[in-house]
Amino acid sequence: MKICFVSFPLEKNIEAQEKLIKKYGNYEPEEADFIVALGGDGFILKSLHNYMKLNKPIYGMNFGSVGFLMNDYKLDGLEERINNEQINKLKTFTFVLLLGLSLKIDKNYSLLVASGSSICGGTAMISIAPIIKSKNEDLAAALSIIFILNALGIFLFPFIGELLNLSQSQFGAWAATVIHDTSAVIGASMSFGYESLETASTLKLGRTLWLIPLIMLISITEKSDKKHFPFPMFVIFFILAIISGSYFNTTIEKEIIRNVSQILLLIGLFSVGTQITFKNLKNIDTKKLIYPIISWILIIPFSFFIVFL
Repeated sequence: MKICFVSFPLEKNIEAQEKLIKKYGNYEPEEADFIVALGGDGFILKSLHNYMKLNKPIYGMNFGSVGFLMNDYKLDGLEERINNEQINKLKTFTFVLLLGLSLKIDKNYSLLVASGSSICGGTAMISIAPIIKSKNEDLAAALSIIFILNALGIFLFPFIGELLNLSQSQFGAWAATVIHDTSAVIGASMSFGYESLETASTLKLGRTLWLIPLIMLISITEKSDKKHFPFPMFVIFFILAIISGSYFNTTIEKEIIRNVSQILLLIGLFSVGTQITFKNLKNIDTKKLIYPIISWILIIPFSFFIVFL
């Protein structure tokens, strides 16, 4: 396994980095299979920004004052822990898929809901639907339910975050792992606070990038004859926005950019809401209606446990 180690420029971080390099070696980010970041939550978010264009998995090790997003620092067993971390990212997908199959719901609908629940909601569903040759009515029904859950997440999660006395970063991380669509994650975190919005949007994008290997895997297992698959264009625009914000100066005040962004996000959320129709919900099988709801209810405490404990 090729690992690139990066650290926040503090003496204790650099000493730990040197020990890790001595034990595991060190590679350039472009050559590495994984990037290990030593620091606090702020440093791993910065690392996500810096190396996002490389599409490399980043494994954080806590060396900061705040480190709930990070893993504990341990010198031994790093490669095994990195592999386990990648497996953990698939747990939600596997859990939701197996739940659907255990309820005797057809495989294609279970794949739709599992993809939407574990990665990026409607975007994931729409991306894999043509590959698995999903029925139009199943896709419409699954999207409608997911959008309703998104709406509930936008309104309920900020209240829950206040009741649990979560910090801005904590809420952003939790929202990014539980709420399905990126627009809804941003909507919920935006109402909680700007720092929460930054954390949630960055982590959600990292989760969304899993859509690419998922599409490839499903296309292989389904033996699809499609040569071209739909790619979520907002990911490209998101990366371009990060690059432009990091490396180019603008004369426009940040407050103006922030206000315009919020207006555009609200327009996007309204557009998502218009895709829900009572006709889609009325014609859906009862088990298919309950299945995504049960999955979401079970994922909420599971994700809370993964993020905070």
